Amino acid sequence: MMQRLLSVLILLAAIWWISQRPMGWMTLYPRVWGSQLAGRFASLPLPRLLREPALGLFVSHYQVNLSEAEKNLIEYSSLQDFFTRKLKPGLRLQEAPAPGYLNSPVDGTILSEGRIHQGALFQAKGKTYALGELLLNESDLTVFEGGSFMTIYLAPYNYHRFHMPCEAHVTSLRALDGDLWPVNDKAVNHVDQLYVKNKRSILRLKTAEGLEIALVFVGATHVGHIRILPEWQQASDRQTKAGDEIGQFEFGSTVVVLIGGSGAPRWKAVKKSGIIKVGQRLGARSEQENN
Repeated sequence: MMQRLLSVLILLAAIWWISQRPMGWMTLYPRVWGSQLAGRFASLPLPRLLREPALGLFVSHYQVNLSEAEKNLIEYSSLQDFFTRKLKPGLRLQEAPAPGYLNSPVDGTILSEGRIHQGALFQAKGKTYALGELLLNESDLTVFEGGSFMTIYLAPYNYHRFHMPCEAHVTSLRALDGDLWPVNDKAVNHVDQLYVKNKRSILRLKTAEGLEIALVFVGATHVGHIRILPEWQQASDRQTKAGDEIGQFEFGSTVVVLIGGSGAPRWKAVKKSGIIKVGQRLGARSEQENN
């Protein structure tokens, strides 16, 4: 009897301890395995009769803007098909080129923006992370020192395809394995080194105006895949233009944009927070060098 009582007390203590942790049960959740399972489930074909009611629940819960979707709800064969939907033509026009410009590669919310100082980037109040760990095994990190970074979060209701931010040469693409913590506000504020811990893909670009850019596509819980289009997977010094599609997330996630190179000291963000959409201006060259 006493042994059973002790077991119950230990169990209750463990439940209480977990509930007091900032990330609660997510600390025990099998994030990678669970994300793979969720991805398979989301890709299951839906009978035509169930598409509107089933997908309608997702639309209603996350307040998705259906008016922008390329197709009618009944035409999407699965939740994944709907989640990675294309938009109607002409909805995400690129702002006109300007000296040193970068347009947003995604629809989302700018969470943070700032300068890269001594190889550190801001994550949240009281939390930073190292550039060298984010770009693991990069040979030359000095090109980003004194440059800028911007972190853009994609919520489940957002458009989840990502695009080239400017005219540039693609120099490399790498995929880094990792965990799959959530990347929502709660995780950003409570999980140390969040973007360093998670699975990510890194696309490197160079512009004719001396900018070196890294687009870091960060995975998250239930983002089983970061899909890059085949034409970029073997890309080396390939020319691209603003708006070219790169790939897609298969659930809400984050992009960290890094701006370095000889042109970086004069690059200035024109939008530092709030909602941003593909093609809208992130920043451009300023007449004065940033400090």
